[in-house]
Amino acid sequence: MIKQMFGSMAIIFFIILGAFFIFYEEPEEDTAVEEEKEPEEVKLELNLLERVDNLWGEGTVDGHTALVFRNDHNFPVHIDGMAADYFDTDGYPFDSDSFRFVPEIVQPGEKVYAVNSPIFGDLQFAEDFGESVINVVLSEKKDYMDYVTLASKNITFRKQLYESGNHGSIYISGVLKNNEDENVDGDKISMVGLYYDDSGELIGGFNTLLHQMSTRLHQGEEMTFNYEHLMLDRELVHRIHSIEVKAGCSACN
Repeated sequence: MIKQMFGSMAIIFFIILGAFFIFYEEPEEDTAVEEEKEPEEVKLELNLLERVDNLWGEGTVDGHTALVFRNDHNFPVHIDGMAADYFDTDGYPFDSDSFRFVPEIVQPGEKVYAVNSPIFGDLQFAEDFGESVINVVLSEKKDYMDYVTLASKNITFRKQLYESGNHGSIYISGVLKNNEDENVDGDKISMVGLYYDDSGELIGGFNTLLHQMSTRLHQGEEMTFNYEHLMLDRELVHRIHSIEVKAGCSACN
């Protein structure tokens, strides 16, 4: 009897064991490969360090905007374009104008200087100016892009305040030197100047394309320049204490 009982239990045990092997499956290895995440797109932008809007006049309103940026990326960027939209105190747009800027290719940590010179035909009174909105279009520098920055030195200026009216002028002279191995023609040079008061605050500026025909700067050569900024706001001219000049070109000859 006991022998039969043990025999029956053995049969039941082997039946259960067999069922276990039938229904047991080895866990599948996770062969799925994690999808590689695409690198996040870097937003190209310049860090705006200084800015000033100057508008003056009644009936005919003149002015300019001066800006200083810095490239905080770890790679050079190319400035494709830069402009300002102007709005009155009610928030309505009344004008827009593009900037001249130096340099056009901005290296990591380098500053860029920009000034425009609009004539506000649709604004009757300077006091109705509300704000400007700056738009900068950037791209990463390509290998074929090139830019020559000229060194400036011996910057001097003379002020003239008119006896009548609220205007004045400033006459600027200096020297530009080509330290690069690319020739630079005198009529291809963009120039930007920044005006500072006696506390070092940015208060305005000028921009121009030099028109010194028949002048070519080879490496190591220098040239003098003269610029007249006429019919400025009298108070602005009076406050100018120092001038910083930047110059360069992309298509230099």
